[in-house]
Amino acid sequence: MSLNTYFDDDYFEDIIEEDNTPPDCLVLEIYVNMNNVDERKRIFVWYDSVERRFFLRGKPDDSESNSYNPFNFKSKKASHIADFLSFIINKRSVLEVALYNFTDFPLSSNDITFEMLESNETADIIYMHDDYPLKRDKIRYLLNMISNIYNSY
Repeated sequence: MSLNTYFDDDYFEDIIEEDNTPPDCLVLEIYVNMNNVDERKRIFVWYDSVERRFFLRGKPDDSESNSYNPFNFKSKKASHIADFLSFIINKRSVLEVALYNFTDFPLSSNDITFEMLESNETADIIYMHDDYPLKRDKIRYLLNMISNIYNSY
């Protein structure tokens, strides 16, 4: 059996057929709220152990018009995601972080949408923290944690 077998679509289908449930997945949510400035963002990050990448889905939150489109990115390194978040989030912002266990993720991270994450229908909250400081090393700590605690597909 070659290593490529583990990345075949047929392999994923066999796993699902065996027990009918995809593995749980940890998802980090970062909600940015700048009290006196109109800056609100909702960002979800998870680690895909098959692709060995972080996936990021986010959207500026404009509650009046809801006219913004979600953004979707991926990266192999936690440091790149931390750099991106540090760049797009105002240093004076108040962060709320939450850690979710999604129990019904699609097998391909490309099939996961912002709307699915936002609805949290198949997620159980594990941890929540208000007033989380925006420090690059703290964000990297959270990203490294989710990349090292996962279920293999």
